[in-house]
Amino acid sequence: AYEVLTAFFLEATFLGVMLFGMNRVPGWMHVTCAVIVAFGTTVSAFWILALNSWMQTPAGYTIENGALIAGSWWEVIFNPSFPYRFVHMLLASGITAAFLVAGLSAWRLLKAPDDAAARGTLRFGAQLAAVLVPLQILAGDLHGLNTLEHQPAKIAAVEALWETQEGAPLVLFAIPDDDKRLNRFAVEVPRGAALVLTHRIDGELKGIDAFKDHPQVAPVFFAFRVMVGMGVLMLILSWSGSFVLRSRTPRWLLWAFAGFTFSGWIAVLAGWLVTEIGRQPWLVSGILRTADAVGDAGGAKLGASLTAYIGTYAVLLLAYRITAAFLVAGLSAWRLLKAPDDAAARGTLRFGAQLAAVLVPLQILAGDLHGLNTLEHQPAKIAAVEALWETQEGAPLVLFAIPDDDKRLNRFAVEVPRGAALVLTHRIDGELKGIDAFKDHPQVAPVFFAFRVMVGMGVLMLILSWSGSFVLRSRTPRWLLWAFAGFTFSGWIAVLAGWLVTEIGRQPWLVSGILRTADAVGDAGGAKLGASLTAYIGTYAVLLLAYMVTLTHMARK
Repeated sequence: AYEVLTAFFLEATFLGVMLFGMNRVPGWMHVTCAVIVAFGTTVSAFWILALNSWMQTPAGYTIENGALIAGSWWEVIFNPSFPYRFVHMLLASGITAAFLVAGLSAWRLLKAPDDAAARGTLRFGAQLAAVLVPLQILAGDLHGLNTLEHQPAKIAAVEALWETQEGAPLVLFAIPDDDKRLNRFAVEVPRGAALVLTHRIDGELKGIDAFKDHPQVAPVFFAFRVMVGMGVLMLILSWSGSFVLRSRTPRWLLWAFAGFTFSGWIAVLAGWLVTEIGRQPWLVSGILRTADAVGDAGGAKLGASLTAYIGTYAVLLLAYRITAAFLVAGLSAWRLLKAPDDAAARGTLRFGAQLAAVLVPLQILAGDLHGLNTLEHQPAKIAAVEALWETQEGAPLVLFAIPDDDKRLNRFAVEVPRGAALVLTHRIDGELKGIDAFKDHPQVAPVFFAFRVMVGMGVLMLILSWSGSFVLRSRTPRWLLWAFAGFTFSGWIAVLAGWLVTEIGRQPWLVSGILRTADAVGDAGGAKLGASLTAYIGTYAVLLLAYMVTLTHMARK
């Protein structure tokens, strides 16, 4: 939640300008957007790693009646492993980016050897990696010492150390056998592990035999060596490459950097395998086992949940694309109203209209399937959508009414007989449950009106996109331009109305059937809420203003 509040919107707002704004906004603005996106992703990493680190090394909590209660948020966030893991991940991200830039630049130079810009970015990527990789090795060493203190079983698996011993060897390679607890074909450096992890050649390290609960050794052992092996190769390549690139650009070096384009990603993935497999059998170390966190939902429930999830996001994806299509068409129409001879704007208008003409019918189909799913799992929401007060067979489709929640009736209703039954049950005599069938249900009026705004906008967008696609094949009348210009933000209106149906329609539940909204409300006073809301609105008002100014610059270009 904190990630969404503090970082997600920051990234989402300025990412588009960073990606598509070059040469369309002033240079300082483009760089500023890139810095803001980088800051936002860093904040995201902060919260993600704070949570994951707490699961690795929990702190700042108490257990009351079987429930975990945060005693100190400072200790929860800045738990023992967090600083090391956060720095380790930031450096890993920098190295990944450095090799990505260097690798893509090398690919470019293999095709265009005279590209001066690619030569500069190759040199920059190599030099950046040459600085970051040694820092990462240092951070990794400190992180390893922290892990030895708080998760010694993970270190035992990393080192394939089966028995507690002094002066343990560093196993460079082996094939660990978890069943027989031995290493086959081991290549070792005597006393190496003791020296690296305790900084003493006779230091004692606990082996797997010291732990009742420990992870499987083989996957942790191999993943760690992939990570370290990639790190060593990246160190060699970045240092040698930085030296050679000072005077020349040999093809063998270009091929080497090109081959290492995704090396950082491989190392990061291997590191996360060490982290996540290495904490097993715990989901939260020492508190909650992974096996105990698994629910008992059967295949049918999982299938229904997955279907609902996929269906919901299919609807959202279509809604997003329809919104984008009408935004493109609307902005193009505004442009043509001012510059009728703009061929590019005419092309994007036609594209937006044709795209919407394809997507809106698909959205109607997806919406129908989504409605049937909602009828099965949230029938009270459907009753509110249809303003259906009493359970009945052959329920009418209420096109318009003024629902009265107090008296439970519809005023000035305009209905299609048996329409709701036909749409929702695909039978004209199908039974639909009304509000009277539910002890808990949402207010009808806001859900009813929001749904009709959404559907109404959808019908109008269908008519406009189809008629517009037909007319635009031969001409561009001004009435059609004004129509598309007026519908620039129609998709956004429909999406907003749909979310109102979704969120108000599930009330009084925050989590349907489990947690009521009223029970999830904290006891913060009005002053705190006011200050928090003011800060939130103020921050995003500034971001919105900056974003609109940036979009204006892009549009003028």
